[in-house]
Amino acid sequence: SRDALRLSKKYSLSPKGLTHITQAILGPEVSTWAARSIKWYKRISPLLVRSKKYANGTELVKPIRMRGIDVHFREKNPLPDFLIKKAALSISTKAGSIKGKIQDITPDRDILGRPLVFSFKGGQLKGIDYVNINGELNHVSPTNSEDSIKFSIKGYRVREMSISHNKNLPIVVKSGLIDLNGNLSLKNGKGLEADVISKLRSARIETTGVRHTSLLESTISSALSGIQGFWIKITLKGTLDDYKASITSNLDSVLASSIRNVVAKQTALLKRRLYSAILNSTQAQTQEINGGLKDLLGTRTIITQRMGELDSILSNMPQSDSNKGIGFPFQR
Repeated sequence: SRDALRLSKKYSLSPKGLTHITQAILGPEVSTWAARSIKWYKRISPLLVRSKKYANGTELVKPIRMRGIDVHFREKNPLPDFLIKKAALSISTKAGSIKGKIQDITPDRDILGRPLVFSFKGGQLKGIDYVNINGELNHVSPTNSEDSIKFSIKGYRVREMSISHNKNLPIVVKSGLIDLNGNLSLKNGKGLEADVISKLRSARIETTGVRHTSLLESTISSALSGIQGFWIKITLKGTLDDYKASITSNLDSVLASSIRNVVAKQTALLKRRLYSAILNSTQAQTQEINGGLKDLLGTRTIITQRMGELDSILSNMPQSDSNKGIGFPFQR
């Protein structure tokens, strides 16, 4: 039994060893999401901000040779070439209508002296409880610009959503609700900082359609099927072309809690197999010992019978009298 216990501790899974699962499972998906978001920002930003070159805060304009240039003299109350003070929008989507407004739309942000501000809201949408997006593009100071956005999405209903395309451990959220909250900022078009928190709740998670080739994969798969929700925080820092993504989540601890039950079952099964293997390997020696014990017990039985017969004979013998009969010399 001691050998079986020692071997089971050595080779069974332990929740303590199942750390950093989040990074392994969700890391590739987070990288894809970040790259796609930055790609879209690069596409949209040129439409909102006119491309200019500055030196020491002064705009540089390269004239076209032999054609001359338009000279702009200092104005008392300068105005941008193009300005929309306020625009009300209604965006129609499959989920419903999202209403918003944008203020101070112009590529000449330094002339206007105010940042572009936008906000969008939507409630009681199809498949989404609530959406709120706010932000501003502040390029008033061309050499010290900052773009920022805050968003909150609550009750986003998902079905058949893949959160891991790992061929050995594909994870699909069959159904569930997602709450998203995030803050993103970009300073001077380079300094990127982003924090996004995603909470999955009321979820049904499956890892089907694949045959697991290791005990670890099958254990994680079984544990995931018992999880109803978890949160994950994604942090991006760096530049648009060179950034570092980090992931923190309670998925490791949630998995560890669920895995304990699976590990207990696996450990019990391993112990039974070890006991059986040890018993089979020592069966010959055990049978030999049992045979010797049986012979010893048989001899003891014979001796006990003989002692009983002797006691019976002694008890039936007549007692000696000092005045009658014959006495033994050792009797008093």
